[in-house]
Amino acid sequence: MRFQGRGGRAEPHGASQRAHSATDAHAAAAAGDAEERVTVPIAYDRSVTVRARGRVAFASFQQLCVDALGAGDYTSLALRFHTGAFAAVR
Repeated sequence: MRFQGRGGRAEPHGASQRAHSATDAHAAAAAGDAEERVTVPIAYDRSVTVRARGRVAFASFQQLCVDALGAGDYTSLALRFHTGAFAAVR
């Protein structure tokens, strides 16, 4: 799974907001599909819900890196998506 970093979770302002919007728009255009919420089953009857366009996932750093996920969980995500874009990387 290839990941692209992106700015903070709080709504960015000014030039920063335009840059983040452009990043989202570029990734979305590359994916070529309408955005939807996708729930991916992971280990122990849990699931992760992310925004997605085709096989491109958009999630917060908190959601995928701070919460308790393991190697098998990331494998499940990697099998569903070929690209992940993180927001709020700290």
